[in-house]
Amino acid sequence: MSKPAQTRDYLVTADGWIAGQRRKTGDPVSLTPRQAQYENVTPAEGAAKPEPPSTSTTSATPATSARRTRTTE
Repeated sequence: MSKPAQTRDYLVTADGWIAGQRRKTGDPVSLTPRQAQYENVTPAEGAAKPEPPSTSTTSATPATSARRTRTTE
């Protein structure tokens, strides 16, 4: 016998079909983590959030400067 799935609260990030129902951006929805990985949702407030990237000034080179471009001569 398996354990019942634990649901968590998420917020819809884009209008569309979420968990079989039409939902609008910002609507709360209760899903299991496995269901949530396939939907356009983010964890609701109070859930564990990933750390924001640091804003250190040590890497001042923009990402576009490292990109190589092909030149035609």
